[in-house]
Amino acid sequence: MTVTAPTKTAKKKTMSRRRKAISAVALGTCAFGAALGSAASLSVSGTAASLGAGVQVVASCQLSGTITMTYGYVYDTTIGGYKVNSATVNNVDATGCTGKTVGLTLKGTTGAFLGANTVAVTGTGSQNFTISTFKDITGTSTVTVDASAVLGAAVVIA
Repeated sequence: MTVTAPTKTAKKKTMSRRRKAISAVALGTCAFGAALGSAASLSVSGTAASLGAGVQVVASCQLSGTITMTYGYVYDTTIGGYKVNSATVNNVDATGCTGKTVGLTLKGTTGAFLGANTVAVTGTGSQNFTISTFKDITGTSTVTVDASAVLGAAVVIA
């Protein structure tokens, strides 16, 4: 049996494929890292009920636009990790929803309740509403929400 060495052309094709594969993995890793390094966000368009990572009920007063939710986080020495320090519901149609309340619930594994709060809708046009404290399930005590536990959110305008 005769064994022949690969030709230069075959080596170049193999190296080219390797470079492309390594570049694709590196680019994917960078994009994933950039997404993790920024504030977490969820969005929904129209009346769709799926966020991929949570649930959102869109109020009938939301006549147009995409409602999004982002949350910020800071390091908390008491939990030894990052906590959610704010959550903002963006692009609410305040003209149609004035007098209603935005309710936000942060959810963990299997939809477990992590913290919630509400804010009154005021103003006109597209408005953003920020919640900076979260309450327990009874709504009486303030809770610290571990950012690593947040897997989804439910937003209701009622």
